[in-house]
Amino acid sequence: MTDSPSTISNPPSISQPPRLEHPVRITDQSWPEGTVPIVSIICFAYNHEKFIREAIEGFLMQETTFPVEIIIHDDASTDGTADIIREYESKHPQIFRNMLQKENHMSQGGDFNGPIFQHTRGEFIALCEGDDYWIHKEKLELQMNLIQRDIGSTFCSAKAKVLSDSGQYVGHICPSYIKAFYNLSDVIRNYLFHTSTFLIRKKTLVFPEWFYSAGFTNGDEAIVALCAGAGQLAYLDKVVSVYRQHQGGMWTGRSKIEAIKSGKASLDAINAHYMFAYTAEVRQRYILSIKNALNNAINDRKYSEARAVFNSFAFDIYTFGCNEFLRLMYRAYMYPLILKWHRFTMLISVRTRLRRFLSHNEIKRQ
Repeated sequence: MTDSPSTISNPPSISQPPRLEHPVRITDQSWPEGTVPIVSIICFAYNHEKFIREAIEGFLMQETTFPVEIIIHDDASTDGTADIIREYESKHPQIFRNMLQKENHMSQGGDFNGPIFQHTRGEFIALCEGDDYWIHKEKLELQMNLIQRDIGSTFCSAKAKVLSDSGQYVGHICPSYIKAFYNLSDVIRNYLFHTSTFLIRKKTLVFPEWFYSAGFTNGDEAIVALCAGAGQLAYLDKVVSVYRQHQGGMWTGRSKIEAIKSGKASLDAINAHYMFAYTAEVRQRYILSIKNALNNAINDRKYSEARAVFNSFAFDIYTFGCNEFLRLMYRAYMYPLILKWHRFTMLISVRTRLRRFLSHNEIKRQ
């Protein structure tokens, strides 16, 4: 445990022992001193006091045939998150190699992704935010078996449940079409992987300069795109984790407009990295994100938000064609008015029928 990654000293490495015959819970495994882990779990935490225990328990329940290390990066939380992390590290010092910061790096725009990834010793890296958690005890084992089956695989993902702020499961995050492997075009056209399901082959992930300077915050998609540029993306069709939506989350508390702009910045940076070979896919994905945000706002009866989305991206929408522009303008402005008119006429109709019914019954009684 340390306040800076630069002060950590790695123990001398020994040859990696053979894998166990059967999966064993990582807290019950016993490896020779200095054994190099095969998988490094990275968990990013900040003010996750209410959630971090569940995340850590999801790590510790993993049953594997290989050694695992856990690295929790706490970005100077102001609640009790760091104390909980220390508590678990004192119980399992052979597993944890945490990084507890004294100053918040995110607010300073600091580069903490690079040092954390460099700090890992495993051949593979698994990611999970401190407010999400794993629910499948063999998540790592199953993903490792899948990614090692094909030497060209650089990454493995799976399905994640979505837990709302009210504690209800409201769906899943997974690709709209399931197949064994995905490529970069799939990622750009329809990105539906969640960070809590990531397993990455470390040697394929090299962060370019734009990863830190492109002005976007959804770095998970950029990570997947970089992996896809180096090989295949394997997919495990099982629910392995839970994505917790809450107002303190990085994405849940953001407006639809901010999310679209950040997503577009990410896609533009990825497209530039690959010499603009995916411009058509980026344009298609961009307009789709606008349409989805607008339609979701209308379905939630947030009509002012739908109009704000249209107004913010009206010029970009027009570049996709006049028909698309008119269609979305109709959805943002005319459709809500038509719905209100329909509700009004329906109310008048019901009242008229009710009056006729009451009047008819009154005549019969006389």
